[in-house]
Amino acid sequence: MERRRGILAPFPVAVALVALAAGPAAAATAAAAPASHHGAPRFFAGPESIADDGTHVWVAGDGGGDAIVELSASTGAIVKTLRGATYDFGNPAALTLYQGHLWVVDLDGWLTEISTSTGSFIRQVKGTKYGFMDPAAIAFSGSHGWVTNDLGSSVTEISASTGAFVKIVKGASYHFLAPDGIAADGSHLWVGDNLGKSVTEMSAKTGALTKVIKGASFGFKVPSNLVDDGTHVWVANDRGKSVTELSASTGSLVKYIASGSYSFNVPEALTVAGGRVWVPNSANGSVTEMSASNHALIRVLFGGSYGFDVPVAVAADSSKVWVVNYGADTVTELQSSTGSMVQVIKLVSA
Repeated sequence: MERRRGILAPFPVAVALVALAAGPAAAATAAAAPASHHGAPRFFAGPESIADDGTHVWVAGDGGGDAIVELSASTGAIVKTLRGATYDFGNPAALTLYQGHLWVVDLDGWLTEISTSTGSFIRQVKGTKYGFMDPAAIAFSGSHGWVTNDLGSSVTEISASTGAFVKIVKGASYHFLAPDGIAADGSHLWVGDNLGKSVTEMSAKTGALTKVIKGASFGFKVPSNLVDDGTHVWVANDRGKSVTELSASTGSLVKYIASGSYSFNVPEALTVAGGRVWVPNSANGSVTEMSASNHALIRVLFGGSYGFDVPVAVAADSSKVWVVNYGADTVTELQSSTGSMVQVIKLVSA
């Protein structure tokens, strides 16, 4: 999940993480590194990215403490907190899982690779040759890793196995002005450009340009988060109060889904799991669930019992959905089959 844009970000406070059980489930439509510290973090705030592999859930916060908290996917309990000189996090703001590794995109201009099984540090990827300038997100396809550089108007390719530099992709033909969200499958790479109001399709193997997708019918307005489920590419239009669905094989428009009954309002992220698309709406404190096969609305989750407060990121597996609430420094756990609330993992004032 990509890091959120700063224009709407609230100001977080120093916090400590504790698990808070939620009581009865709400109705689905209403209201090993040496520097690790086990247990509650001493200081953690500004959660804005999350990743889930079915066993572990990782939450990154760059609003304070500059750390990553690992939770148990089965219980939501805190397993460990990653921080300190070993990891050297500056502003960890985007997380991506790939082949047993957790990749952390740091706004300060580097990547950190971590073992998902142990939480141990593997390597830091940095240096002038990489061209990292406000790196926003990373996606992988086969042996290739691709990093968007928001201020660099470019995409950097690295080796997925070693982190070694491969090349920088840029140029007028790619239409990169402020590339942010990125998604990939075995053949295609999709890059959302916030200023260009476009999505660039590239070869996931070579980086060669396929085409630039833009135009009023697509509704791209700050397309800051993208997910490729193999059949569709889903684009969250942060400022468009909408979601755009593309064909993953051709890039053609399948459906532009405006707010209306979907209640989209500054959707900064989305994820696809179990045949469903989950979209947190940061401006109205809700989460929209829809079908991944036909984009039909399933339900909109809202209400105080969910604890949604500027929900900005989401991750899901076969049974659970995890929503990051930037405004309240919380993570809400949901049952994916019903949308019912399980618990809130809450950040409270230290």
